[in-house]
Amino acid sequence: MYIWKMAIDNAGPYAIKPVTDCRRIEIRENFNSTNPPTADLNLFDQTDSAGARGARVPQGTSAILTSPRAFSPTVPAAYINTATGSITIAVIEHEFV
Repeated sequence: MYIWKMAIDNAGPYAIKPVTDCRRIEIRENFNSTNPPTADLNLFDQTDSAGARGARVPQGTSAILTSPRAFSPTVPAAYINTATGSITIAVIEHEFV
């Protein structure tokens, strides 16, 4: 497992590029018991980097990306921004290749 963090806001979408080759990526707001989640996320696929369409991820919920082959550091796995405001997200990479 590899965890990294990134600041995002509603101006994106921002590319999520894995640091390692992996098959599973979890994206969530970086929150804890003292600082609860505050923002919904908008998740877009590789073909929608302009953010015209997308899936809404409710605050406090993780977005899970999976690939039967692998996500590569050279290609964005997805694009993301917030519905409103700015937050820090945690990107958790699993199942290294």
